[in-house]
Amino acid sequence: MLSEGFHKNRLSLERIAEVSSLNAARCFGLYPRKGVISIGSDADILVVDPDKENYCFP
Repeated sequence: MLSEGFHKNRLSLERIAEVSSLNAARCFGLYPRKGVISIGSDADILVVDPDKENYCFP
């Protein structure tokens, strides 16, 4: 999503967060425990550098 969406100016970072987190949590019945940063929700968070194009996770 970062390379094809954000880096090619097709998706904002906000839209990527909606599609990959908020909407997915709603579809699987996990909202509001997942998919949102809020009091009482799980603290699952990922920090991304939008200027970096290639990520390698071990």
